[in-house]
Amino acid sequence: MRDRESQKLGADAALFRDFKRQIDALHYEAGFILQVAAESAGAATGFLTTEQLTELITKILKVDEFDDTKISAVVAELRRIATERLVLLTQRIEGRISFEGRSLQEFMAAGQITSASSVPITERLRSIASSAHWRHVYRIAASKIFSVTELAFLRADVVAICHALDNGDLGEASRFVCAGARLALDLLSDGVADSAPRFRKNLLRRAFSVLDSNAYDVDSRLASFLESDTLAIFDEEISNRLKTRLMPGSLVERIRSTQEKVSPRRVALLLRRLFSHNRRHMPSDLGEVERLLAEWVLLPSGYSVFTVRSTTVSCFSEQRDHNCKAEFVSVEPTDERIALRHGSYQGGWAVIESVSKFSKEPGKEALARVAESLSHLKGGRDIEGLMFPWPVQSVIGDFEEGCPISILVAEAREGRFGDLGDWRKAEQRWGASGMRAQDFLQWNDGRYLNPKIAEVGAPAINHVRWSRRREVQNYKLALESVQRVSSVRKRYRIINVLLLGLSGVSDERLKRTAVDYLVSQIENYSQSAFHIYRLMETPEAWANLAFLRALEPYAVGNDYYGPSELNNAVKIDLNGRWRKLLPLFVDPYVDQTARIDSESTDFFEDVHFVSRADDAENVRDAITIINFARGEACPSKCLGLIGAIMRRQVSSRGLHGVLKKRTTSAERIAILLELAKMERLEPDQRFMGRGRYTEVLGNELEATPSPLTSASELARLGLPSL
Repeated sequence: MRDRESQKLGADAALFRDFKRQIDALHYEAGFILQVAAESAGAATGFLTTEQLTELITKILKVDEFDDTKISAVVAELRRIATERLVLLTQRIEGRISFEGRSLQEFMAAGQITSASSVPITERLRSIASSAHWRHVYRIAASKIFSVTELAFLRADVVAICHALDNGDLGEASRFVCAGARLALDLLSDGVADSAPRFRKNLLRRAFSVLDSNAYDVDSRLASFLESDTLAIFDEEISNRLKTRLMPGSLVERIRSTQEKVSPRRVALLLRRLFSHNRRHMPSDLGEVERLLAEWVLLPSGYSVFTVRSTTVSCFSEQRDHNCKAEFVSVEPTDERIALRHGSYQGGWAVIESVSKFSKEPGKEALARVAESLSHLKGGRDIEGLMFPWPVQSVIGDFEEGCPISILVAEAREGRFGDLGDWRKAEQRWGASGMRAQDFLQWNDGRYLNPKIAEVGAPAINHVRWSRRREVQNYKLALESVQRVSSVRKRYRIINVLLLGLSGVSDERLKRTAVDYLVSQIENYSQSAFHIYRLMETPEAWANLAFLRALEPYAVGNDYYGPSELNNAVKIDLNGRWRKLLPLFVDPYVDQTARIDSESTDFFEDVHFVSRADDAENVRDAITIINFARGEACPSKCLGLIGAIMRRQVSSRGLHGVLKKRTTSAERIAILLELAKMERLEPDQRFMGRGRYTEVLGNELEATPSPLTSASELARLGLPSL
C-alpha cells in the first residue's frame, strides 16, 4: 500500500518516497507499543493519543538526526498520512488511535521484534516465547524468519527456543508443562517450516514431547503431521515411549507379554486413527494391543466408552411409576463390548474376554467359564468399575465376598444360578412387577442367584436410586428390607438406596430412625466414602452424637468433604469440642466453586482459629490452610498441605481461585508446579483429574506477564516504549 501511494503524483507521494523507512518504523513501533500497553492493561488491543503518536513520530525522526525545523515541518503530515491515507492506524474514537484489529497490531509488533538491532533478535524472541499474549506475535515473527532470506540465519534459533523451553533453560515450569512442544505444534500448524524439511522434522520431534507432559488433554494436531516423509519419526518417537517408563508400566508389561507383535509403524498409524475419533469414543474393532495403546494415548483419565445398554426397573414396589429404581445389564446377546466406566480400570483381560463371549452366547456354561477366568485376577481393582450382564455381576459379587472359584464354577454348571431361559423370565418378571422386598431377601440363602431365579430373587444390581421427585415412595419398606438382609456385604449393595433417599423423606420420625440405623452401620462400611459423605450431607446426622464421634477417625484421613457438610458443620462447636473434625472442612472452604451458604463462609471468615498445644497435627494443618485461604501468609509448610488437598479432588478452579486472590504470579507458579509434580509422582491417587494441575500450571504460565512489561527489559532488548 505504501509503495502504491509512492508511485502517485503530488506532495503526499513525495512524503511516501522520502520517508519510506520512517513510515515503516512508525507502524512497527506503534504496533509493538500498543501490544505492550494491551498486556499491561489486560486487554486485546491498546491505543495511542494524538499527542503520543506525534511524540513517537518525532522520536523516530530524531533518531535519524533530522533537524528540528524539518521535524516541525513534516511531523503533522506524517501523522496525517499514517491515519488518513494508509489508514492502518485509525481513530474510530476521538483521541484514541489504534490499528484496525489485533491481528494487524500483532503483525506490526512482530515486525519490530525482527527489526535490525544491536540486540540479537533471538533474545527478543526468548522473552515472549512462553507468553499467551505474545504467542501470535512469536508465530508471525517465526513465519517471517522462515520466509525472508535475510533472516534465514535465525531459523535454527526459532527451533532452539522450543528446545530451551522444554529443557528448563527458560524456567522449570516451562519444562514441566512441555511449553516448547506446544510452541512447536503451533509453528507446525502454521506451516512455517513447510519449505524447510530439516527444520520441520526438528519441530516435529520436539512436538512429540506433548505426550510426556502428563497434561489432561493430548493435542490432536500431532496426528495430522503423519505423512510418508514423517512416518519414520512417528515410528521412532512412539517406539521409544513403548520402551520407557514414559508409558504407564502396567501397559508396557501387558504389551511385552502379549502374543500379538507390536509394530511401531502400526502404532503410528493407530495414533492418527485414534485422534480422528472423539476422546470419549474409541473405534469398536480395536485389537487387544491397540486397546491398551488407546487407553494410554487417547484416554489418560481411565475412560473408555463402548456403551452398554442398561435396564432400569422399579424397586421395592410393583408400581411401574414407583420412584425407586434398580439398574442392571441385560443378558440378551449383544456384539457390543463391555463398558469401561470411570474408575481405576487396569486390566483383567482374561475376565473381559470371557464376559465378551458370554455376552454373545449367554448360558450356564458360559457363566461357569467366566467364574473360571476369575483366577487370572491379580487384584481386586483389575475389573473395578466395569458393568457386566447381571448373572456375571452376581457371580463376581459372590467371588469378591469370599466364595471359592471352584464352588462357583460347579454351581454355575449345575444350573444353581439358572440358565438363559430362567434369566429371560426373571427379566420379564422384574419388568412387570419390579424387584420386590422378598427378591432381595433371597440373598440370605448365601448367594445372589438361586435355581428359582425365574420366580423369585434379585441379582447383584449395579445401582439403586430414586428418580428426581421431592418425596420418595415406600422408604419405610426399603428401610425394613435392607435391615432384613443378613449379609453385611450383600446389604451394602442396596443400603445406598437409604442414603440417597434421605433428603426426600418428609416424615421426620422415619428420617431420624433411618439416620440412627445408618449411623449404626458405619463400622460395617468403614471403607465407604459414599456412606459417610451422604450422612454428612444430612442435617439430622449432625444432631446425632454417635455420628460425630464416629467421624473423628475419618478426620485423621481427611477423606470426606463437600459444601453440604460444611453448611451443616458450622452448627456445631468447631472451635471447641469438635475441633478434631476441622480437617474434614478444609476442602469446601478452599474450593471457591463449591456451593456454600453465606452463613458457612461468614463463620470461617469471622472465627479466627488458633492452634493449641493439644491439637493433633492434622488439626494444626487444617488451621494453617484455613487461615491461608482467609488471606494470611502462606508458610512454607503450606505447599505440602495444599498438595494433600489436591489428593482429595478439590476443584482445580477452586484452589486456583484462592491462589489467585492470595499470591503473586510467581508464587502461584511455584505452588502449582509443586502440585503438578505431586500429581505426576502419584498417578494412582484419586486426583480431580489426571494432568489437571499440569494444565492449570500451563495456563498460569502463559497468562504470566512477559518481561516486556518492564521498562528496563525493553531498554535491554533495544525495544521502543513511550
